[in-house]
Amino acid sequence: MFITIFEIRMKTSVKSLILYISAPLTFCFGIAQAQSDTLKIIAQLKTETSPRIVQEKFNKAHNNCQIFIAEKLSDVMNIWSYYVVNAGLSKTQIIDEVYKMPDVIAAQHNYKVSFRNTIPNDPDFYLQWNLLNTGGNGGTAGADIHADLAWEYGIGDTTIKGQTIVIAIVDGGFDLFHEDLPFWKNKFEIPNDTIDNDHNGYIDDYDGWNIESNNGNPNTPNEFNGHATATCGAAAAIGNNNKGIAGVAYGSKILPIQLGQVNTDSVIKAYDYVIKMRQLYNSSQGDSGAFIVAVNSSFGIDGGSPSDNPIWCNMYDVMGNLGIVSTVAAENNNGDFDVLNDMPGNCASSFIINTTNSTNNDELANPAAYGKNNVDIAAPAWDIYLTRPGNGYATWEGTSFAAPQVAGSIAVLYSAACDSVLELCQSNPAQGALLMRNFILKNADQKPAFENKVSSNGRLNLFNAVAAEKNYCGETLPRSFHRLPTETLLGILQQHIKELIL
Repeated sequence: MFITIFEIRMKTSVKSLILYISAPLTFCFGIAQAQSDTLKIIAQLKTETSPRIVQEKFNKAHNNCQIFIAEKLSDVMNIWSYYVVNAGLSKTQIIDEVYKMPDVIAAQHNYKVSFRNTIPNDPDFYLQWNLLNTGGNGGTAGADIHADLAWEYGIGDTTIKGQTIVIAIVDGGFDLFHEDLPFWKNKFEIPNDTIDNDHNGYIDDYDGWNIESNNGNPNTPNEFNGHATATCGAAAAIGNNNKGIAGVAYGSKILPIQLGQVNTDSVIKAYDYVIKMRQLYNSSQGDSGAFIVAVNSSFGIDGGSPSDNPIWCNMYDVMGNLGIVSTVAAENNNGDFDVLNDMPGNCASSFIINTTNSTNNDELANPAAYGKNNVDIAAPAWDIYLTRPGNGYATWEGTSFAAPQVAGSIAVLYSAACDSVLELCQSNPAQGALLMRNFILKNADQKPAFENKVSSNGRLNLFNAVAAEKNYCGETLPRSFHRLPTETLLGILQQHIKELIL
């Protein structure tokens, strides 16, 4: 368990105090006439000082505020907690007055702390081993992307500047009415008025865009077996809503772009829509368009050659220069794609993250592509639990569902980013996109199964990426940061289930 270390005011050379903080309390006790709004403070006393002496001196000096001994917290450091009743002083004033006392080394509030594991309350989260693998069903504990740890710092919802983070998903089979999916809405467009209100060249694109039908209705739940509904769930299913599952970026918005019959011209038109929406956002400083940080493409041409598709490949650099990272799914094929051709994974753009599929034991799935140069990273997508049309859920597998987890990870990085990172992303969007890509690839969990099989030599680890970003920002995360023991995590998950049953 990780305990937060708070820096506190000191009179001596003591620098910090490790705190085990209680939750807010309602209680009765005999030491004082406690009130339901009783406060608690903590004081470190000089070695030989009696806590009762401090109590008596404080109470004698303050008629409008009284403190009473609660309990000893540390023998070694002579640390005590006190109840505060009849508080006629503010919390800050109480601490200041206690701190002034000559027998007191340090004083502080009784802060609340929490475990550094953010487990959402979605009832089927326990089935999502790709996000939190406790070793069940023959898996290996920890063979996951460590999303629960990363969520302490961001869930992909907004940046600290208030920008709504958007993941574009180009696919087929969207269920826009799925209760567990957070679809973006174009607030600059009035739906169904047959006018291009935001002047982006698309009439009534309030819900996104349908390339095949050339209209603003991408709702196509019955196409491609609901493939798009599953990819959306992997990237950003809504978390902490007491429904179904959680996506990697469970606070993000999804911009759906329906491909229909997938041909190269459809892909180009789909990316053109993405480009225009981010261009509008950049040029208007957020007054139009969408803050698209990643676009996911879980499709391709098996055996397709970049030399035969130069226009398609060029679009990744155009999107990247606007600040968009492209996550693409490698082939579901046990082949070396440094030798074999594939589209779009073999495109030369530095803004692509080509993603293969791994298992719950940190092995490459069978089948799954590899290639030291052309495949970048693995993400766990072998029999993972995701959304399906009709407010349903099902088990899916394949690289199609690995790639959107990387897209979601990019969104989480933006929500965790500090001012300096966001300023870079605004002043130089291309450099910002490359920085985010590097956070992902340079901080993968390196495992023997992935060595020389992918350029990162590893499997996606979102927490490692967030920690690297925080280090870039000058905010070093605790070295001792780790998960709770597996049995404790299982207990938390079981409690969620119990509460739902009750």
